[in-house]
Amino acid sequence: MSQPYHALQQLLNRIDADATPAGVHGLWCGRMAAGDQAQDNDWWSYTQRFAGSVNAIEENLQAAFKAVYGYAEAALTQDNMSFQPWLPEDAVECSLRVAALADWCRGFVEGLTSVLGSGLSSCSADVQEILQDLVDIGEVDPEVDGDEQDERELLELTEFVKVAALNVLQELTAAKKNAASEKKTLH
Repeated sequence: MSQPYHALQQLLNRIDADATPAGVHGLWCGRMAAGDQAQDNDWWSYTQRFAGSVNAIEENLQAAFKAVYGYAEAALTQDNMSFQPWLPEDAVECSLRVAALADWCRGFVEGLTSVLGSGLSSCSADVQEILQDLVDIGEVDPEVDGDEQDERELLELTEFVKVAALNVLQELTAAKKNAASEKKTLH
């Protein structure tokens, strides 16, 4: 889990980004869950704006970001439960991992919003509730003691976020397929 996090951290450092790897991964996952794909939109310019980097980026560096994005996309869309929000490894101080999980949630909600915009209001009640939960987690106070109970709660919260993201992806994918099916039926 930590290897893609560190790869993304190194790339973000090279562009002097203000965003964390967790936040960018959350952004990408939110945009992917909303139906965004790297080949048909401005995922890169949105990533760059989110990261706070306004300078032109070398092509090879952009290609490296795209490769990491592809890895994130594959992990999210596989049919197994191997998907995980990218967070610092377990050896990192608990409060920093809590802050990273909050960043991931804020990024995910931002990603969904950036693609769906006002269309979010037409999502199901389940998706609306999940989004509110993710907004709430994004506002959590990261200052924790890091004792056994904090570690257990972080693990449970991370698992909740993972399942929430997969549920949003599944529901939005199903809604998109249904809409496409209805459109074909009408013609």
